[in-house]
Amino acid sequence: MLVNASIVVIGGGPAGGAAALELAQAGCDVVLLEKQPVLGWKIGETLPPEARLHLQRLGHWERFQPERHLPCHGVVSVWGHAAPVEKDFIFNPHGHGWQLDRAQFESGFLNAAVEAGCKVRLDVAVERIERQAAAWTVHTSTGSLLADVLVDCTGRRGTLIRREGGHYEQVDRLVSIFAIATTSQASDFDSRTYVESHPDGWCYTALMPNGTRTVAFQTDVDLVPEGAPTTAWFWERVRACHEICRLLNTHAYQLLDAPRMVAAHSGRFQHCAGPNWIAVGDAAMTFDPLSGQGSAKALESARLAVQAILHQGDYRTACEQLWLNFLRERRDTYRAELRWRDTPFWSRRHAA
Repeated sequence: MLVNASIVVIGGGPAGGAAALELAQAGCDVVLLEKQPVLGWKIGETLPPEARLHLQRLGHWERFQPERHLPCHGVVSVWGHAAPVEKDFIFNPHGHGWQLDRAQFESGFLNAAVEAGCKVRLDVAVERIERQAAAWTVHTSTGSLLADVLVDCTGRRGTLIRREGGHYEQVDRLVSIFAIATTSQASDFDSRTYVESHPDGWCYTALMPNGTRTVAFQTDVDLVPEGAPTTAWFWERVRACHEICRLLNTHAYQLLDAPRMVAAHSGRFQHCAGPNWIAVGDAAMTFDPLSGQGSAKALESARLAVQAILHQGDYRTACEQLWLNFLRERRDTYRAELRWRDTPFWSRRHAA
């Protein structure tokens, strides 16, 4: 059966959910397709205080507040010197940030989009996309849809933008090796994000709403031993980050399972929109996790994309400015760490 829809959003992450919600609020006929049957567990992420503005603008603040997110009251960094520096959000005009329950965060947007009139279809895989004159036919595992506009929110896969021949400009080869740590002690109430540099990269840890801790080490992929990184290799680097190691030891944390590795490189597609299509969030550009702005930038990207779809903004110019701002912040942050500037990881970033 061929179903007609003005706009089809592919992908149900923060960018897709926020875009679908705002488009539905504007009165558009929207269908969102998500390949997963349910939005399950994902590695935790910190939402900065400034993201409150996006939630309020979308009318999503009242729904967000009762969700199971953990207030984050600041950042502790060991960067450029051995002494930790504390940045408290008490001085931020937007209040505190949050350590997100990612599954609930994303499902909250989808539920709000449904209430606004969007048709959300879970467990639907996009199998083929065809352009037909000024429209698209999207063939899925459950049928086909005819759409005027496609919104690519498929994350780093960039399903549609790659189909359209987009050229990806990759800045680095960063990967994140992460694990979940648990403790039997009920003593850890420090929900701040910890970031600490290391000769081969940097480490962070954050307390999650379910009481576990995400521990992650970021480095370049060629600095990781061939094959999957071992627990011993991972722990050796985490233990060298003394402030994070102290925190984990104080509360007797142990790894729940072996570390996993995922891509974390920064990059962008030079053209993030074309005739009757637009790429949003990680499908358009990906940011170094050091920025701590993944979900916030997804919400901002969705806002700009919706404005463009509604003929109220220049998406390409706005994305270019977002990218240039990110590159400047990335350069300045990495160059602030001088202790290991001659090691491969840091010399690459000082030369960029």
